[in-house]
Amino acid sequence: ADYAAWQRTRMQAAELERRLAFWRERLAGLPVLELPTDRPAGTAAGFAGGRCALTLPQPLLADIQRLARTHGATTYAVLLAALQTVLHRYTGQTDVVVGSALAGRTVPATEEIVGYFSQVLPMRTRLDGDQSFETLLEHVSDGVLEVLEHQDVPFEALALELQRAGRPADAPLFRVVLTMQTPPAEYRLG
Repeated sequence: ADYAAWQRTRMQAAELERRLAFWRERLAGLPVLELPTDRPAGTAAGFAGGRCALTLPQPLLADIQRLARTHGATTYAVLLAALQTVLHRYTGQTDVVVGSALAGRTVPATEEIVGYFSQVLPMRTRLDGDQSFETLLEHVSDGVLEVLEHQDVPFEALALELQRAGRPADAPLFRVVLTMQTPPAEYRLG
């Protein structure tokens, strides 16, 4: 309850407006990812979707981590850049938005609190077919850092602010989500 009250106080009209201004600019002209499907999309909104879970083999993960370190990026940024490259190649679109789950624990005091703080925010990247993967990785890394700096805006506020007109079956901001989960080295109780 204390956290919710603190968050409401922090997101008063003026502060929320300042933070939303970043998202309005970043997501202006937000595209709909037109994924190739085996049948036409429905016209009614729904929440059914697919899921593809993937466990990376340790040698591949080590290569990805090495690539990330070499370019001053995170493992997550490498995976996001790779996913956005695949989506670009499948759709031919040069403006790709992928949702990303964030922990939402931006204040150290929340680290010990039990509760759900997570939210999903859009990671938008403009791809150029001629750029190298290293250049793309740099752009993706910069974009991730910008989103992390502005992650305090609740997803609901973004969805209401930036909802798409005329296409009710579309997801509000993105159609694909990348979630990276790192298993803990050990589990601790108490």
